Amino acid sequence: MFRPGDFYFLSFPAVKGLSKEAHPFSVTTVPNKAHTVVFTIQTSGDYTENLGLASPGDPVRLEGPFGRFDKILSHDDPQQPLILYGMGTGLAPLLSLADAYASVRPVHLFWTVRPGDAQIFDQQFETLLARHPQIKLNRHVHRFEPKDLQRLLSKKEIQSGRFVVVGNASGVLQIEKTFVALGVGRSRLTDERLTM
Repeated sequence: MFRPGDFYFLSFPAVKGLSKEAHPFSVTTVPNKAHTVVFTIQTSGDYTENLGLASPGDPVRLEGPFGRFDKILSHDDPQQPLILYGMGTGLAPLLSLADAYASVRPVHLFWTVRPGDAQIFDQQFETLLARHPQIKLNRHVHRFEPKDLQRLLSKKEIQSGRFVVVGNASGVLQIEKTFVALGVGRSRLTDERLTM
């Protein structure tokens, strides 16, 4: 059984024209009784562009689950605010974390995106906010400026919140540096740097 924030390596061994190589994709839903795993995959590279060659019923190999976010977050104080910051498709694992934790602790979700991609998670946001209207959500085309983050984050979030950042490696390092400059302790920063 996977945990919120986990990912799997997917491969399609029998689909002609699709690489047999396994690629990592994050689960965007919480564990459920039906044992259904949902991935939200943006077609942005050679591998994902060809995923349309797969048809319902084609065998898929899942390696995993892998992840550490839920293992870390499950030990936090339930009153500790949870700040989730996703860049582009780095939002995917954060959606399941937000869904899993919004009923037990304050959740603030940030998402930055390139122009033209701003609608790719609209359906997931709609479902998530319908289930948990108390989640604070901030979306922005391009990265948030430090002054914007200072305005959007509460004093309590900065002083005691757990921050989880997911995105490309250089972006993660840059935003973590910004958070530290705002007063966030490094011990409260957790990240995943996407490299594929």
